[in-house]
Parts: sequence; structure tokens; C-alpha cells
Amino acid sequence: ARNLLENAIRYTPQGGTVEAVFDVLPDAVRVTIIDSGVGIPKDELGKVAKSFFRGSKTKSSTKGSGIGLAVCSSIAKLHGRELRILSREREGTAVIFELSQAEQSYH
Repeated sequence: ARNLLENAIRYTPQGGTVEAVFDVLPDAVRVTIIDSGVGIPKDELGKVAKSFFRGSKTKSSTKGSGIGLAVCSSIAKLHGRELRILSREREGTAVIFELSQAEQSYH
């Protein structure tokens, strides 16, 4: 979640908003990070979770390696889940991922 929050803050202009929502589901915890940032162009949306891809809106305005979303996507896959990215250019982005809950044992 930290990487997703850092991305949201980095790509949201001053005066914008960043929101983190945590939902406890029966078998997982869903984390949704929502920002009012620059958004991702529709034709780049399917590429942003690939290693070393940096969107056209981010290359000149911020530093970064382009691996953050790829790492988050890999972590979600290790949990049998998927990283979902919803975005509208110039309106913002929502990144949603779920992590399976660990089994609780009480002694």
C-alpha cells in the first residue's frame, strides 16, 4: 500500500486529494488508493503494471524507475489476486488490490 500511496501523492497536483480505503472481506483485505491526479491515458492503462514502463504523463514531471506497480501486481498475484487500475486522464486514478487474510489461530 505504501508504494501505491507514494505514487498517488507524486502524481496528484497540490490541492488535489488522495484517499486510502481498507475493506475487510470474508477472505481478504481490499485496499483501494484513489487520487485526483493526472490520470493514465486509456492506451497506456494496460501497460502501467509492467516492469520499467513509465507513462507519457510521468516521464518528464517526476522521477521513478517504473517498477512500483509491477511489484504491487506481482505481490497481488502471489496472493492469487489481481491488481486493478481504473483511471481517467486529467481526473485521477484508483488502484485496487486484495490480500488474502492469514488464518487466525487462538491458543
